[in-house]
Amino acid sequence: MGHVFCGCLLIPLTLAAVLYNPETYNFGGNWQKYIRELSCSSRDDLQLSLGISRFHLVRFLSPDDEGGHSDDDRPVLQNLSFIDIGCGSGIHSAAALFSHARHIISFDQQEGSVSSTAALRHQLMENDNSFSDRSWDVYLGDVLIQSDLPEVLADVVYSWGALHHTRDLWTALENSCRLVKPPEDGGGLLLVALYAREMVRDPDYWIYIKQLYLAVDDLARGKMERDYGWWILREQVMQKGRNPFQMAEDARLQRGMNFWTDVKDWLGGYPIEFSEAAEVIRFVQQRCGLVPVKVEPSTVTEFLFVTDPKRFAPAQLEKRSKLLKEWHEELLNQSRMVLLDGPFFQLDYPRRTKCYIADLPVKAEEMSSLRVDVLEDGVFYGFGLDTGIPVDAEGKRKLTSLFKEFAEEDYNAANPSREWQGRFGADGLTCNHPGRHFREVFWLETALDAPAVIFSSSDGSDPNKNGRKQHFGAER
Repeated sequence: MGHVFCGCLLIPLTLAAVLYNPETYNFGGNWQKYIRELSCSSRDDLQLSLGISRFHLVRFLSPDDEGGHSDDDRPVLQNLSFIDIGCGSGIHSAAALFSHARHIISFDQQEGSVSSTAALRHQLMENDNSFSDRSWDVYLGDVLIQSDLPEVLADVVYSWGALHHTRDLWTALENSCRLVKPPEDGGGLLLVALYAREMVRDPDYWIYIKQLYLAVDDLARGKMERDYGWWILREQVMQKGRNPFQMAEDARLQRGMNFWTDVKDWLGGYPIEFSEAAEVIRFVQQRCGLVPVKVEPSTVTEFLFVTDPKRFAPAQLEKRSKLLKEWHEELLNQSRMVLLDGPFFQLDYPRRTKCYIADLPVKAEEMSSLRVDVLEDGVFYGFGLDTGIPVDAEGKRKLTSLFKEFAEEDYNAANPSREWQGRFGADGLTCNHPGRHFREVFWLETALDAPAVIFSSSDGSDPNKNGRKQHFGAER
């Protein structure tokens, strides 16, 4: 018999379980249970989950990042078409419905997910005249099969946490981005969320855990679920002193999802593929001609791409939606970013071999209020993370403070805490990976003696030699 550590419990395994070759996890059954419980709860609980899901959706889609509405509750998806790939429970499609999307298409390769979404659609739209001018189609389909794809293109194509479970992430991603309306039809947006290799300490270990979860019986699965769930909650208590029950509730407040449903989804989510932000961005740019405008790093990293404004002819400009026009205005603002002059200094620190430092033409007193974006050849190419390191009494955020964070005894490089992974990535300093930068401005005491930004190129190459132009833009 063998053993594997899952959270805090050693689970004995039989040889048969170890050799078991699992099929696809029953995502649909998990979502059916979730929707059934949500539907049987009070109407307030259902409306709360839908409201949270809607807020998360439109906040990420909105250039202003304020939840997709102003004082008059402007609906961001007004009259837009919306495709939800791998719709799961259907709650994100429902969020689009409540955000005034004109036509919604939801499809999934598992019957349980299609049933869940159809049941939610029936519950929300039946006998409700307020939705009479909108349509919502739900069907069984595989994003990898061309004949299963919708026959129409959409203003917004959405897939949260689904494409990496298809057994062919890159084909699924290409098929998804090709469902976005082209410039001649007004253009569109693509929002996808994918498991991030750089934010998970040991992807192979978690692939094994998922295979194990599918191999064991229901009793062992229940023990794994409880063990992993309480391990997460205990971490929050020990690291941040948070109430574990409140933390479980906060998980619902993030996307409208249930904490324990997500635990099962994570443990059982197989097949699975991990990807890095830089390769996702390069792939979508090269295959579909879409431009990245927002990346939100996490274990499941969210990406937002929009139609390249350079591909629009003047006659096509009026076809764009209000939302797309706002994003293209943001892109035009980015095009006026300030060029960073080299040479770029390589950050000399053990194991951090891909980090470079650029002098920023900003005043020292601006450091505390600036948040920086770095672009390569005019394209925003990856993560922008915050360290949380404050400015000192002189009003400077010094690089030595960053090094001090890495020197703390409670940091274990072999097993970084979740807090460390969130702030710096699973391997430590963010730009140890390609396509990274810190959004805060640091003061470099040596070499430059000036405000500086820390970054890595999109492929990890030396920015002094790769012939690309680096720009920066700042938010105040």
